[in-house]
Amino acid sequence: MKRICAILLPFLAMPLLAAKCTENEVTVIDTDAQVRQLLEVEPRLLHFGEVPWDEDVTLSLTLRNVGDAGLYVDQVDLEGSGAFTLVEPWGRTLLDPGAEAVIDVRYTPSGPEDEGGLVVRSDDTAIAEVPVQLLGSGLYPLLQILPPEIDFGEVAVCNDDEREVILLNRGDADLHVSGVALTGDGLDPVGAEVPFTLAPSETRYLTLRFAPVARGPYAGTLWVESDDISGTDTAPISGTGTHLSITEYLDTFRQPEQPWHKADVLFFVDQSASMDNDAARLNQGFSTLARRFNDDGVDWQVIVVTDDDGCANEGLITSTDPYAGTTFSEAVWGPSGLLAESGLSVALAALSQTGAGGCNEGFLREDAKPLLVMISDEAEQSGTPWEELLTAIQGYAPSASVAAVVGDFPDGCEGASPGAGYHHAAMASQGVSLSVCSTDWTDHFQHVAALVDEPTDTFPLSYTPDPATVTVEIDGVLSSAWSYDPVQNAIITDTMPAGGSLIRIGYALTTACD
Repeated sequence: MKRICAILLPFLAMPLLAAKCTENEVTVIDTDAQVRQLLEVEPRLLHFGEVPWDEDVTLSLTLRNVGDAGLYVDQVDLEGSGAFTLVEPWGRTLLDPGAEAVIDVRYTPSGPEDEGGLVVRSDDTAIAEVPVQLLGSGLYPLLQILPPEIDFGEVAVCNDDEREVILLNRGDADLHVSGVALTGDGLDPVGAEVPFTLAPSETRYLTLRFAPVARGPYAGTLWVESDDISGTDTAPISGTGTHLSITEYLDTFRQPEQPWHKADVLFFVDQSASMDNDAARLNQGFSTLARRFNDDGVDWQVIVVTDDDGCANEGLITSTDPYAGTTFSEAVWGPSGLLAESGLSVALAALSQTGAGGCNEGFLREDAKPLLVMISDEAEQSGTPWEELLTAIQGYAPSASVAAVVGDFPDGCEGASPGAGYHHAAMASQGVSLSVCSTDWTDHFQHVAALVDEPTDTFPLSYTPDPATVTVEIDGVLSSAWSYDPVQNAIITDTMPAGGSLIRIGYALTTACD
């Protein structure tokens, strides 16, 4: 056996190899195995998940020497987003075979999606740099003011107007509102109680009041302080004080037959070119209607129809939709067909599509008050008489009432023809007929909302009257059984009018500010 070893040794005498001979065998030793270095890093991805913007999360990764020789971890470097930091700074560290070291990485969100990297550099002879991916998602509150610009339009001097503003949290974390303020003359926030918190997708209504004391333009700003990343959000406010263009006014009310807890409201909007300004007023007043319903605990839903088929322009808009105002604004501007000025026909088509499989399925509910709001500056122009159309409409919705926002009947008003047909349908269905020529439709929406209220003996007036000029008429009969409450600016009847009664209150306007 010694001879065999002598023959083999020359061939084995190569670098990094050695031979050991015995009487019975030859053993070859690999000297590389004695000096092998190998760094293992795990995990290779640190995913911190979703983290609220004002919190942080720490995760760890492990460095392990799985080789047979010591190695140095020289550097641990962070790359990319500054949202990731090392809990403790790293210094050059020796890892003996089998030894481990832990690196703690902290994630503090800097945006909705953060991405970074960590590189471990060592004297591992096989892989000198080992990358680790870092991912995290920041949950942020995000305040949106709707509408982004508030325009009160023209308001008569010595009177006031209100607008509803929606504060919406469009973010993924709770939003804490700490302050609300208005700058600008004649502006006042109503009931703006702070602080309050909005959960994601939650809304809060804010009422703004504009009360001009002189003619001319007014400008201001709504300021909302919160923990939104921007800190402060603003919305510009504008309005114009005007002289009263009228000296006498007539408020019309319909006494509800019963209190309703649900309302299904259909809007028909005449799409003729002359309706542009009226549609804008309708957009401004929608939040007033929604707020009134919400305050009264009314579960409401709305569709807007303009085309011959009666299908809702933007589908069903409900009280739970945080973007209801935006959706309504888009729905107001819709297609129109041959029936562009035949609102009762379009409304009938819409109600015929509320059954199973119809384009307006689910709109009519058995326990809800149906309201049909007709907006037009022309008379109803269907080929079918309004009486027949109303009968057909009430075949689908027996308790439906029409609220007509049309030209004054019977004489019309500047820019609008008398709203014949619409006015008659409103009176016959125990609804209300309101002037499309009014520059402020806020009170119009209050009258529409009142159709689902509980019966009342208190009727708020649109303007401040000269008390000596007030007349009250109930179902066409003059009444003296009432009093004027200047605090509420309302007429209070001595006895509650019967359900369905039509109350008409006329008065001359006061000429001086209170």
